[in-house]
Amino acid sequence: MGTDRSRTPEWLSEFLHRKDLLWLALWIGGLGLMWMWDAVYLNSPALTRLQTALLNSLLTGSVVVVFSLILGWVAGVGLHLLERREANIVLSLATLVTNALRS
Repeated sequence: MGTDRSRTPEWLSEFLHRKDLLWLALWIGGLGLMWMWDAVYLNSPALTRLQTALLNSLLTGSVVVVFSLILGWVAGVGLHLLERREANIVLSLATLVTNALRS
């Protein structure tokens, strides 16, 4: 009878050690709990406006991430091409603009 009941299951131990998954689960769980609370206590028009605001925020954040990814890729490739062509003046101006945007 050498079973140890205080030992956590392997999948739960792995889940608790992965801080990114734990944070995501807590975030989604918190959103779900807030949505259930709002669904019970808010009137229908207010709940609809709240859900629309959440979806708009998520959509806006996704668009910003995609735009930043594209802008960073274009800047990186453009600066690399200018560096290979040894266009020093244009490279200096492009570097100045990208540094100003980053700051």
